[in-house]
Parts: sequence; structure tokens; C-alpha cells
Amino acid sequence: MTDGLYLMLISINPANQHDLDILKENFRGFVREFMNCSIIGDKGYIDKGFENLLRQGKVYFEAIKRN
Repeated sequence: MTDGLYLMLISINPANQHDLDILKENFRGFVREFMNCSIIGDKGYIDKGFENLLRQGKVYFEAIKRN
């Protein structure tokens, strides 16, 4: 994860594990690190229920499907 200039978070996981699953497993740490931040993810992160859960933790996460 980057803020557009600096590396903010790095996670090394098995290639056969989906990024969204990793994010869900590390939910508490993610919320702690990115509370009151806006995060944009690609279409691989689309999960409205999880987006709502993050919002409850004050992380504003939006997964965008490119056209």
C-alpha cells in the first residue's frame, strides 16, 4: 500500500491467497493503521459488506471497477 509517494504498508503472503482474504484476516491492524483515511482498491476488493464493516471502523474504503 502506498500514499502515492511513500510505502505505507507491506505484506508478504502466499501467491495462492486472495488479497481480499488477507485484508479480512488482518482487519483489526488495518483499521488501527488507517483509521480516518480513504483507501481505493481495484475490482479484486469489491465486497460491499466488508466495505461497510471498514466504514464502521472509520476506514473509508472504495473498490472501483474499471471500465
